[in-house]
Amino acid sequence: MLETRLGSNQLFETIFHNTQEMILVIDGQGKILLANKVFLANLKLQEPEVTGKKLKDFVSPIYEDHSFYDQIRETLRSKDSWQGDLYLRGKENLYPLYVRIKPFANPDRISRTMYLFSARDLSSEIVRLNHNLACFDQLTSLPNRFMFKKKLEYALEQGKRFQFNIGLLYINLDNFKYINKSYGYLAGDELLMQVSRRLETSARKADILGYFGGDEFVVALVNIALPRLAATIANRFLVKISLPFLVQQEKFNLGASIGISVFPADGSDYETLVCCAETAMHSLKEQPEPENSYRFFQQEMNFDSSLRLRLESDLRKALHKEEFELFFQPIVSLESQNISGLEALLRWRHPERGLIAPNQFIPIAEELGLIIPIGEWAIQSACRQAGSWQRLGIPPLEISVNLSQIQFRDKDILEKIKAIITESGIDPALLQIEITESSISEDIQAAVAVLQGLKDLGVKIAIDDFGTGTSSLGTLKNLPVDTLKLDRSFIRSLPESSNDQAIVQAILSLGKIMDLKIIAEGIETQDQLEFLQNTRCDAYQGFYYSRPLPGKEIAELLQNEILK
Repeated sequence: MLETRLGSNQLFETIFHNTQEMILVIDGQGKILLANKVFLANLKLQEPEVTGKKLKDFVSPIYEDHSFYDQIRETLRSKDSWQGDLYLRGKENLYPLYVRIKPFANPDRISRTMYLFSARDLSSEIVRLNHNLACFDQLTSLPNRFMFKKKLEYALEQGKRFQFNIGLLYINLDNFKYINKSYGYLAGDELLMQVSRRLETSARKADILGYFGGDEFVVALVNIALPRLAATIANRFLVKISLPFLVQQEKFNLGASIGISVFPADGSDYETLVCCAETAMHSLKEQPEPENSYRFFQQEMNFDSSLRLRLESDLRKALHKEEFELFFQPIVSLESQNISGLEALLRWRHPERGLIAPNQFIPIAEELGLIIPIGEWAIQSACRQAGSWQRLGIPPLEISVNLSQIQFRDKDILEKIKAIITESGIDPALLQIEITESSISEDIQAAVAVLQGLKDLGVKIAIDDFGTGTSSLGTLKNLPVDTLKLDRSFIRSLPESSNDQAIVQAILSLGKIMDLKIIAEGIETQDQLEFLQNTRCDAYQGFYYSRPLPGKEIAELLQNEILK
């Protein structure tokens, strides 16, 4: 057949049928004259089912648009060949092919032009692509959680067999979320790609890298001689990550917190090692200054983790079970030395663990989204308590209640406070809402709107922990604020520290210029009190006068003061 149609010899026929590509010979009308064995085998067809038929009979219906064939013809007229992807119908399925169609002169001169159709099966490449999509992160090109698990499990099998150590580093980037939010996801993506490249260049050949999403990377240190060498390698990564990154013509500084677990000391399976390393990382993050550091897992952390889980579970039920209560700390006038107000402080009286400090459960409540209903309960309870004291004959006192950053962003906060004031019947001028500087600095315009709304309700506003945030004088002068509460960190070293003396004097002068009331927090000694008495500070609170007390004890203290 080949000899009669193409004038070819036996050698050509051998090449035609034994090449690795699928080949067709097509005449000028699109009719298939010849099909090699590879084409027939891949589409699971016999030669009589193909020869004499038009190529269009095998092309998938998705190409029924005539413009597709017009495009091929136009390309063949103007260029040497056409190439592209085609789906052809075989006996059992559609087959993805990469096709090249090239015209050539017919040797027997019966027609002017014939076409050589050659194709490569893309099925294996699609399978490989799908494998890559399923196993590797497309942004960083690092193994994803699934693939990292497979690789680490194999390494653990080898570690058990040959008895070597494996260190696991759980890396969480510091400051990434802020940069991603402030500069956009494109800058964030570029940072992640640069971080992954630095990790790759710093890792040893045997190490296994992975990307768990967000700002979290993992590295398995395979076959380390001693567990402490994990710290050496972790420090190498920290140094690399701490170097400035150049993204969109701007320099960015990142750090990282790294939790470390070691096989076999901390665990012998994937889940345990990852959990231990992540626990160590979170334990490090909870420290006041965790940036750019590492921490090994310790068994005590498991206790902390299990305790936290129990607290989370109990915290969800605490409000319904009425386990919260308010303590009150007196705010004392420096001029009269009488109680001029009270700060309401939230406490959780756990049925088994007793009184739990706010710094142990408030962060958990914020993470779980429970701080909004709990905070609303606190304001409501403080206003009701103030009303009950007045009915006992105690003169009206200003009650200060803290508003968390999450509550401050609650779109319904003004309506909720208005409803509480109406329900309790309290004079709104006796309610003071305390907010932190950080609550204001995120979005100044939105903050001013909320603060003005509170002022319109008749409520007073205090900035808590003043001096520790980033408020500028320009910002402060535009805020409808009544009180500044001087942070205890400036009081602690008084009167010995000349620097703290200068800071306190400056804040007091600023407050007076802006006609603001100044309250000093954390007064614990006679010397601290005497220093403040020689300044223009208005009031103070702290253990020197009284620790925070339950409502019943505060009522007794207030009644005793009336009898003075």
